[in-house]
Amino acid sequence: MPSPHSWPPRHARFRQILRGAAVTAEDLPLTHALFDLHQRMRRHTTAAWMQRFSDSVGDYLDANIWEATNRQARRTPDVATYLAKRPFTGAMYACLDLIDLTEGIDLPAEIRCHNAVRHLSLMAINVVCWSNDMLSLSKELQHGDRHNLVIALRAQYRLTLREAINRAAELHNAEVRAFLTLESRLPSFGKSVDAELRRYVAVLRAWMRGNLDWTLAAMRYRPANSATAA
Repeated sequence: MPSPHSWPPRHARFRQILRGAAVTAEDLPLTHALFDLHQRMRRHTTAAWMQRFSDSVGDYLDANIWEATNRQARRTPDVATYLAKRPFTGAMYACLDLIDLTEGIDLPAEIRCHNAVRHLSLMAINVVCWSNDMLSLSKELQHGDRHNLVIALRAQYRLTLREAINRAAELHNAEVRAFLTLESRLPSFGKSVDAELRRYVAVLRAWMRGNLDWTLAAMRYRPANSATAA
């Protein structure tokens, strides 16, 4: 695999495509595919949405370099850094952006940026990421991947694997409870906005549950050998 230090030029080209640049004969097939997706999405969205989506994808690309650099150095990130980076390595904000496109939800920018709404979105992201980490643990242990909440907890706090799994589960469950509490305390922004916000929050809830059901069923997370406590 090419060194992650060689990726920025390619990623810069992807950003250009998402901001409206045309493809050329010299572009990679992947760049042409991204151009095709961009053209189809822009028919159903606004320029502001495309800018936000482009920024989210850019954050994901940057996070890929961070992850790949860690793998190359065989470095396990500390827990605080891992938690801060995990929404970006999972492309979670790009996924949130797609809710507008798939569900036709139109939240005003000031509501989307409201502190309560931002925190609710981040909590949903965390629940998705942390449950995924626990359910994909066997595969990541088998492949020596250090980018997993359980593995980061075990390394930083010198826990057994079972203790680290339990700690991750506690964090996950506390985040679910915090989400439900904040959802029940969301302020009112007016009848029409509240209706759109309820739709948005319902998708967040469905997203958390749907991710869990999909992960449990996906062959992607079923390595030959399961993790055992150590």
